[in-house]
Amino acid sequence: MAESERCPVCGMQVDPESSPSTSYDGQTHHFCSNDCLTTFEQEPQSYLSESM
Repeated sequence: MAESERCPVCGMQVDPESSPSTSYDGQTHHFCSNDCLTTFEQEPQSYLSESM
């Protein structure tokens, strides 16, 4: 299993090898669910600014 990452929407730990993901601004982001992925895609900057 790869090192876990945090879902940028809800903060849950996710396995990047099996979680939904999308690329944004040259980076791949992993999510705990398709719901969080959809939420992120609607307004990605609001979630990225919180995690930086």
